[in-house]
Amino acid sequence: MMEGAKDRSVVERAFATIRLSFVNPTAVLLQPLNIAYGFALVFLQVVVAEKVVDDHLGTFAVGYMGALQSGTVMSLSVPFAWLATRQGKVSVLLLGTAASTIIAGTFLLWNTREAGHWHTVVPIFFLYGVSRTQWDSTNKAIFADFFVGNDRPPAFASLNFVRSVSAAILSLVVSQENPVRVVSCAITLLVPVVLQVPGFLAAKNRLFGSDGIPESRG
Repeated sequence: MMEGAKDRSVVERAFATIRLSFVNPTAVLLQPLNIAYGFALVFLQVVVAEKVVDDHLGTFAVGYMGALQSGTVMSLSVPFAWLATRQGKVSVLLLGTAASTIIAGTFLLWNTREAGHWHTVVPIFFLYGVSRTQWDSTNKAIFADFFVGNDRPPAFASLNFVRSVSAAILSLVVSQENPVRVVSCAITLLVPVVLQVPGFLAAKNRLFGSDGIPESRG
């Protein structure tokens, strides 16, 4: 009996997460944040790391770039939290959006050979660290602000769920491409990136109104 109840509870939580992710209007407006994160994981850590860093600089450079982006996230976490408190979360979203746009734009302008230099990949992975700082910290704070009560657990689950689904979809596409089209991956990343700030502002206005007073959270 207890096992059956536990199974039903797991299924109910899963359906609650899916329903909130794709049906709740506020969550839908915020999903570009999570989709961009999932796409970036595949684009930077698989496509760029393999087709640019590994192919042109060597396997050892991949480890250096991973350390660079991780170190950037660690270094910027506190300053970004301070900035979000002082200037609002949209300021951090703008920084993350700008960083991701520059990364995608680089591969719309240059091919992998032209981008395969230290003076190019180091800024790219630094900017990726900037974007990841936004996604790792500010995204969670946004969902905490926008979802309360019974909606909060599925909202937090939605962060990982949508990010993982997005990463899986792009990974599947990349695995079927031979050769991998870096430009198409860059465009795929750019679409949700440019929707991050408009989606956040629309969700904020929907919930809190232009005067900042909470409205219906339905």
